[in-house]
Amino acid sequence: MLQAASCTAELARLRASMSLQLQGVRGHFELLRQHSDTALAEVSRPRPRAGRGSSRPPGALDFYDRSTWYLHVRYARRHDAPTLESLVAVYQDDADRRAWRVASPLSREDLVQVAREALVIALHRFEPQRRKPFLPFARLTVDGSLRRYLRDQGYAVRPTRRIYELTPLLRSTTEWLTQEFGRPPSSAELADALNVDVAEVDEAIASSQNRTPISLDRPVGEEGLTLAELSGHPDASLAGVLDRYAVEQLTEGLSEGDRSLLDEYFFQGRTQQQIAEAHGVSQMHVSRSLARVLRRLRARVTAG
Repeated sequence: MLQAASCTAELARLRASMSLQLQGVRGHFELLRQHSDTALAEVSRPRPRAGRGSSRPPGALDFYDRSTWYLHVRYARRHDAPTLESLVAVYQDDADRRAWRVASPLSREDLVQVAREALVIALHRFEPQRRKPFLPFARLTVDGSLRRYLRDQGYAVRPTRRIYELTPLLRSTTEWLTQEFGRPPSSAELADALNVDVAEVDEAIASSQNRTPISLDRPVGEEGLTLAELSGHPDASLAGVLDRYAVEQLTEGLSEGDRSLLDEYFFQGRTQQQIAEAHGVSQMHVSRSLARVLRRLRARVTAG
């Protein structure tokens, strides 16, 4: 038993020793990786152009910051969460500002979320070994995601991609021609300036106006009435349109006398006796005539 206990203790000591050695190897390997990342970051870091650093405004992001570029290299090689969080912290404010630039008060929160997701996508796709600055690449990705979101979600009626891309050009051209002419330009003048069809200009103008739904509580006119008060109301007679059409189709081909009989009895609401007195016949004759016409109509319905 003493020998077994001694063996067990020896095994425990060996495991502890191997664990310490393994930790040391891992630490040494991690240190080598860090040195490798640092060396690669230094070799691949973009060099600023002559005079670029001196002209950068205060507070602007530095494309060529050594520590930030190291984070890019590290994330490209490892894709670890802590490095990603550090990079997002560096660029998040810039992405948020690009969202605020195109957002309305109601859509700002959604667009900020879209911009931040696009920033993460850009960080995941970025390849530092190409020695290109990250920020221009990220801004293209963020702006593209914002444009797609506004096209797909920001309109009450979604426009085509052609009309969506024409809208900002139409807006800037309208401002320019208004200054040139001293009045708002016509659709034909805008189409000529943009080299597009007048129909496309009209569609782009309409899509801009329909970007968000109009509130039914919005006042219209000088009387202060709301849009809801001026809108149409349900027409009770619309419910009978299909029924009247079905009756017309069903009674087509009947004689004038049979159609007149049905009209007097079902639509004018006369009794059989009143109809008989008006035509100088017996009430029994009217009853038999109605029964005959109704049997004929039932047969048509059954036949389809």
